[in-house]
Amino acid sequence: MPFVFEVLQITQADSQQRLRGRIASGAYFGPELVVARSQDGREHSTCIVGQSFERPVGWPVLPEHKQTLMTLTVPTPPDGLKIAYLEGLGVVVLNANRVDVSQLVGEAGFWAGQMSLHFMTEQEEDPGLSWLGIDSDSANDWYERRINSHFKAGRWPFVRVALPGSRYIELEMAGAVEFQDRIWIGDDLNRVLLGYHSGHFSLPALRAEEVSWIASVTDNSVSNLLWLSAAYVHGREDVGDLARDLALEIPGHRDGAESEIANALLKNRTVEDLLWTHDPRHGWINNSVYSQRNPKSRLSTLRDPDFEFIAEFFSDCIRSGRLE
Repeated sequence: MPFVFEVLQITQADSQQRLRGRIASGAYFGPELVVARSQDGREHSTCIVGQSFERPVGWPVLPEHKQTLMTLTVPTPPDGLKIAYLEGLGVVVLNANRVDVSQLVGEAGFWAGQMSLHFMTEQEEDPGLSWLGIDSDSANDWYERRINSHFKAGRWPFVRVALPGSRYIELEMAGAVEFQDRIWIGDDLNRVLLGYHSGHFSLPALRAEEVSWIASVTDNSVSNLLWLSAAYVHGREDVGDLARDLALEIPGHRDGAESEIANALLKNRTVEDLLWTHDPRHGWINNSVYSQRNPKSRLSTLRDPDFEFIAEFFSDCIRSGRLE
């Protein structure tokens, strides 16, 4: 949901301005692209590069949090423009310049990076080294060569997996105001965002049962660990079996490590108070305040046609009984 931030005070700091004020409308979830507007109607596209809060009440920051003052830092605008308002443009920025890197799921270096993001626990602080034998320097070198080189060239990498009926599921590694690992589903005509990992995450993206169905139609490809990483679970045994089966497919993993890998992932993805319900209008929705698949979430960008597409996308899963 876009927000409007009213500026009460401006402080110059080198090449940046610190704008102190309040949220006037919408909801503020974190730094994003914005339009800076002056009282005389001029505007300038920019981005938030820093933030701080006084007397915070809750998250996201809402207009009703009247005691909360925020300081948002932006690059100094040109031509002496005096900012009176910032209007958020959202955190989901698109880029037509993308590159398919689906083959990377067959490389151990790819999974070393995923493990550092989603498989780290108090008991296992360096899962890439423990389970793949890849130390942090080697993992960083792999990332620089195979992923970050695309970002430097302005390209966003993505991993796409084909599903029955001309459908697909995709992990898009997006770089804009913040780096986001986004989960999309689509077909020849449509494309819908299910959720994303980032500093300001929007999860869960999928139900565990939906991941199980995708795994069943893709021969338990290791890529399905990407979708399970974007789900919330309750530690059910059937999900544990799925996680172990998928961990077995990780290239270069240490023999016998699959149970440790599965347990670490499920521990990080367990959320006890999450509730999925089937809504007659929107299909399967949840109660997470951050989820795209929660129509009441201020962070969700999905509209009724998007929820309809999601329901149709997983219709085979429903007919198979996996979502009953």
